[in-house]
Amino acid sequence: RLGVAPDVVTYNTLISGYCRFVGVEEAYAVTRRMRDAGIRPDVATYNSLIAGVARRLMLDRVLYLFDEMLEWGIYPDLWSYNTLMCCYFKLGKQEEAFRVLYKDLQLAGLSPGPDTYNVLLDALCKCGYIDDALELFQEMQSKFKPELMTYNILINGLCKSRRVGAAKWMLTELKKSGYTPNAVTYTTILKLYFKTRRIRRGLELFLEMKREGYTYDGYAYFAVVSAFIKTGRTKEAYEYMQELVRKGRRHDIVSYNTLLNLYFREGDLNAVDDLLGEIERRGMRADEYTHTIIVNGLLRTGQRRRAE
Repeated sequence: RLGVAPDVVTYNTLISGYCRFVGVEEAYAVTRRMRDAGIRPDVATYNSLIAGVARRLMLDRVLYLFDEMLEWGIYPDLWSYNTLMCCYFKLGKQEEAFRVLYKDLQLAGLSPGPDTYNVLLDALCKCGYIDDALELFQEMQSKFKPELMTYNILINGLCKSRRVGAAKWMLTELKKSGYTPNAVTYTTILKLYFKTRRIRRGLELFLEMKREGYTYDGYAYFAVVSAFIKTGRTKEAYEYMQELVRKGRRHDIVSYNTLLNLYFREGDLNAVDDLLGEIERRGMRADEYTHTIIVNGLLRTGQRRRAE
């Protein structure tokens, strides 16, 4: 329509979009149209297709595409193999994934670098194979220096598994490697402290983050506010919520629930009414926790009729 003939980049962009937002069959149909137009697919074409079917855990299709690539004289690259290994891990096929890492890559003449290890560590952590991830990390250390991202991936995995000691050890290793923890590192550990009810340690870490000038997401603020509320420090909870508003953070229903809980504990029913009006004006939908907080709060403040 624009008078410009589509090239391989154009088709690859279209195939990638179809894989993500339409469907892999439709994407594969674009590949056939591509060949009909006399344009030869390349490794990027197949990487998009492989990523699309791997995202849907269609292992047979992933392997079929690998075979098809080779038939057309197109050789898989590290990205192709990274995607295959992730698919294996997500399906619980660890042995097959490690076979690709230690055998297939070597046969293909490819050397895994930090990016490959980061992808694998992330997949292992997300699938709950934390011990395997730690072993792979030690292997990685023997070959090259892990990146800050590597440590953040492992700390996140350890925190989600609630392995506090191991997460703290990994933070120590991060510092020994000459890196400075960033906001992602600290926020991940902060969430762990609050989830495991180590409220004092979490607040200490949050204050340390503030002193060192780190920025953090809204979740960190709301976690701190909830911790203050649970320990009866409502004044400090209110101050942090106000600080959050001053920083221009957008509230979701979870943050509104936190504020409602705070105002009810303070007995400030005018603030409760104002906040409920704001929720209504913004067109936000209250969830079951909102209703529970309101009913319990009204009963606690002697507003039985309103609660009913």
